[in-house]
Amino acid sequence: MFFLLFLTWFCSGQPAPPLLRFSVYLDPLNMVYLRWDHDEQEMMTFELQVHTTGWVAFGFSPHGELPGSDIVIGGVFSNGSIYFSDFHVVDDATLEEDDSQDYQLLSVTENETSTTMLFKRHLRTCDSNDLDITMDTARLITAFGTDDTVQLFKGQKFSKSLFLMRYRSPSNLTDPKIFFTYDLRLDNFAVPVEETKYACTFLPLPRVKQKHHIYKFEPVITPHNITLVHHILVYACGNASVLPSGIDDCYGANPDFALCSQVVVGWAVGGEHNKIKSSVKLVQWVNGLVNTQGYTNYSIYIVMVTSLLRAKCILWFYDDAAYSIGTPWDPQYVRLEIHYSNFDLVSGLIDSSGVRIYYTPEVRKYDVGILQTGIFTFPVHFIPPGAESYRSYGLCNSSQFDEMNGTPVPDLHVFAYLLHTHLAGRGVKVAQYRNEKQLGIICEDNKYDFTLQEIRDMKEILVIKPGDEILVECNFQTLDRSGITFAGPSTMNEMCLSFLFYYPRNNISSCMGYPDILYVAHVLKQEASDAVEGMMAMDFVDWNNETVKTAEKAAKEADQIVVIKTINIILSKNCCSRTRIGILIAVIILLLVIGVGLTLLYCPQHWKRNGEKCYFFSRTTERKNWTAFHDECTGMHSELVTIDNKKELDYLISQSMSDYYLLGLRYNESKKKWEWINGKEHSTDIFNITGPHDYFCTVVGFGEVSTAPCCETSTTKNMCEKGASISEKAEEEQQTTDSSRNLTPSFV
Repeated sequence: MFFLLFLTWFCSGQPAPPLLRFSVYLDPLNMVYLRWDHDEQEMMTFELQVHTTGWVAFGFSPHGELPGSDIVIGGVFSNGSIYFSDFHVVDDATLEEDDSQDYQLLSVTENETSTTMLFKRHLRTCDSNDLDITMDTARLITAFGTDDTVQLFKGQKFSKSLFLMRYRSPSNLTDPKIFFTYDLRLDNFAVPVEETKYACTFLPLPRVKQKHHIYKFEPVITPHNITLVHHILVYACGNASVLPSGIDDCYGANPDFALCSQVVVGWAVGGEHNKIKSSVKLVQWVNGLVNTQGYTNYSIYIVMVTSLLRAKCILWFYDDAAYSIGTPWDPQYVRLEIHYSNFDLVSGLIDSSGVRIYYTPEVRKYDVGILQTGIFTFPVHFIPPGAESYRSYGLCNSSQFDEMNGTPVPDLHVFAYLLHTHLAGRGVKVAQYRNEKQLGIICEDNKYDFTLQEIRDMKEILVIKPGDEILVECNFQTLDRSGITFAGPSTMNEMCLSFLFYYPRNNISSCMGYPDILYVAHVLKQEASDAVEGMMAMDFVDWNNETVKTAEKAAKEADQIVVIKTINIILSKNCCSRTRIGILIAVIILLLVIGVGLTLLYCPQHWKRNGEKCYFFSRTTERKNWTAFHDECTGMHSELVTIDNKKELDYLISQSMSDYYLLGLRYNESKKKWEWINGKEHSTDIFNITGPHDYFCTVVGFGEVSTAPCCETSTTKNMCEKGASISEKAEEEQQTTDSSRNLTPSFV
């Protein structure tokens, strides 16, 4: 692989390195450090510093993997000559040099421990082998080796999602003369031994006797949990809210912990996918930190990251605007949400992470407001299964803002934004309309990554005038899903939202829309007389490429119900497809619970619901073996039970009482370990298995999980589980009167 560009490097006479405003580590061990900046000539400059004296590589990937990547590789030979060239990765084993070399090398230096490579490129190179740098989230690829023999497919490789087109840097800003700090943090929270956990708690904002301004937020991460905390979100609560105490699952069985939906600030670690593949030792610099199998030695790693307790700020407001506290119109409480990613299932982790706020009595000219737009989070918003691409739309018509605000609403000067979907989201676009003509795109991300939720600055202040319309478009992909995805608070539900940060603040907190579900149902040739029947009808559609596109087109053409919220009033307006303007202004009587997605989940007759799962507990004991019990569950479109956490275990113990119910947990003799039916290894942090060692199946009952024979037995009852669904109510609807119609949204 010696088609690289060979040069000779002389240190003398070289210009000073450029001032690069933005920087980040690209790997979990802080071995790969990137600095970058861009200019008005659409040129982006990068400085990559890697703890190795071998080759280094950097580039852009379509999906976070090597195939299809656009990369540069460089380094310094032992004789002082340097190499640098532009490549593209064809597949898992093929690297080709580009005919057009579109990366310009500025310098490559090497010392005893590190290699630093400075280079630049245009945002768009017009080379089919290069990937453009846009306003979308970029998937960066970095790699390196221990010597100058380039082996891209064998070296250390990392992938990270990052937004490169930043415009403001905290280094250019200063604190006011008088300021205070206040922490919104969890208090010694015992992180459960689960791959993913959303922990929520409600905390008061600072109590002040006069108006103050919050001008800066920054994350505060417990040092040894720097790779555990995935993202942090802070939501403002209405002052009339009745809030629970303690810490609980944000989107679990208790819907109260999903209250408060207006984002104040958000921070994400940056969408790391860590090592893609590793088959060589790391360089000498990290010997002792990572062993030969590539696993982190946590006891030493803790020492390294102690200084990272306070990371860079999440959001620093402009000099003439800040977030107000201390007035009757300001929130007194917030919901703190922390997403933990404990993929290694490490036990005994205690966390006190959160957000630090900086506030001052030196109030600024304007109060910052946050306008939530998009699709109203309610199950009338749905995404069909098996969709390569499905676009949903939520419309905000601001013509009623003056009426809702109580006084004329001044122009909204938008300076930042945050886009939000859940796991199926692939892209978000926010457009501005005036007099039924599109003015432009407010913000967009066509490469959205759920793991990177952050507030992003606008390049220039954008003005929204009362009467303008804001259309939010979300693109979803559900190829891995067999059932309909409905809107709701859980990460397996969906959302389509944008949060626009603006000044001066008014009384409007959100303006969202959702399509007329009856129109969509009728286009899909389904019978429905109200919204609930319309939602349930979606489960009877034969979903294929044709019906997916038909539903997408119908949802786009349908009239939108626009829901406008202030602090204590909600207005609903039947309104505004892109071609029609409705006439009804109504106040919603129902649909006002944030966790409403959970309240409309049902289970079939004779099944019991706990959270988002339905359980079938057999009433009789039959002589069946494990396979027969499994087949019985499959016949009911369900599966043997898998216990995901201690709360679920407690529930099953409370239901089993003095009976034994079969679990989907068996001993794998070839692997010498207990495995769930879904292939996941059993964790002793949730429960220990008691009973004879010569039984290879398990049951729950009598307050414990114990071994049981897999052959036919007369002491075991069957137990099955499946996800709760809105559609489960359909069968009951056909067998009962219209008594359930009280679930229908009412308008007056």
